[in-house]
Amino acid sequence: HHKDKFDVFKLTFAQKLDKRIGKEFLDLIDFEFIAINPTCHVLEVKCSKIEGDNGCYLDGSDFYIRRNPYTEKIEGKDLVDYSRKRFSKL
Repeated sequence: HHKDKFDVFKLTFAQKLDKRIGKEFLDLIDFEFIAINPTCHVLEVKCSKIEGDNGCYLDGSDFYIRRNPYTEKIEGKDLVDYSRKRFSKL
């Protein structure tokens, strides 16, 4: 049954999120399968904005930002500059 496979996938996805970014961010992420047609589904992931925090790190160290249409890992001076601009307003 597809529902069982979807549930297992969503559980695995949630466990990966927990391990890679941490439990504190799980409440900010919603995901659900969307049917494209009877045999094709996609996982829609919606992320809420972090309020009053200093960001979310992948595996506790890697910091990524979204620059439409791509995602960029930033580090070193770029990370310091970005953090000053982005998080000093909070």
